[in-house]
Amino acid sequence: MDDTFDSDAAGSASAGSTTAGPDDTRPTEEILAAWWAELCAALGLGAVPIDPDALLALAGRAAHTVVRPAAPLTTFLAGYAAGLSGGSRDALDAALTTSHRAVDERSHAS
Repeated sequence: MDDTFDSDAAGSASAGSTTAGPDDTRPTEEILAAWWAELCAALGLGAVPIDPDALLALAGRAAHTVVRPAAPLTTFLAGYAAGLSGGSRDALDAALTTSHRAVDERSHAS
């Protein structure tokens, strides 16, 4: 599996997006917060009952324990599982806990 991102294949950013370019001097946290809000709005979501940092932590652990492309897959599946379980804060917390446990088990099995 290729472990790179092809920005040309993904398409270009639309006008008015929060895409950070090489001259963007805003702190990463500010860029991510703006992107989170923009994407939630684009998806028609209201307030999402989870801290984006919790997802980033899970993504980082999956990337460093499994393989880098596991990061988006892990967070997607955790969100999907939470949605299937009702999408409440409790469902999100349970999905994150289960996902962290799976990553831990993977690291101990290696």
